[in-house]
Amino acid sequence: ILIEEQRNIALNPGSAPFVLVREDGSQLPEVLPIPSIKLLFNDPELFYERYILNVRPPYQPTHHISSKSLKEFLLLDKPMQVKTVFDHYQLEAMKQGWDTFKSKLPSDVVWNKAVIYDVPGTNQTLHGMIDLIWDGGLYQITKKTPPPRSALLNGLEPELPLLAASFPGVTHVGYIQIKGHGEDAITITRYNDPSVLASENIKKIAYYHSGPQEKST
Repeated sequence: ILIEEQRNIALNPGSAPFVLVREDGSQLPEVLPIPSIKLLFNDPELFYERYILNVRPPYQPTHHISSKSLKEFLLLDKPMQVKTVFDHYQLEAMKQGWDTFKSKLPSDVVWNKAVIYDVPGTNQTLHGMIDLIWDGGLYQITKKTPPPRSALLNGLEPELPLLAASFPGVTHVGYIQIKGHGEDAITITRYNDPSVLASENIKKIAYYHSGPQEKST
């Protein structure tokens, strides 16, 4: 678990190799249930809130900032309320990483592009928003780990492929993942076959659009 200076946590020698001490001087329980150990591995921020800040349910783990709120904060300068000190530092780290990334982009990139697209073979009109158009590619900002190509191909994550369908000349689509910790604060994941991804998703929409009619006949 990454211990930051801002958390005011001390690692003290004891009977065990190390003892985590809360800000109020109390120690963590010597015995932790297995789900808590799993939490430590998979979500150290939530472990910190639960066992270091001693925040008890019911509560909302506000460090799980949604991608929508994060995009509004970064792209539209919309204020974001935080409830813990850790949230504040995480948000600062995200903003700092984003500003560094943004400063390296060309001046002709396009931000917040609204898209209205009539899906071929159906009567469906899709409305979407592209966060960034850069170097021939379409990008979405996310806090989550970008999905694998199979998820885009199979329609589990249809937004980017369908947005790409409205830009015939686009060379790739991708995600900009913003993290509130670590050296690589921003990572970019690209998929270089947008036309294939788009056509597969359109086929699925057309199939479901025509399915009830075919069954009724």
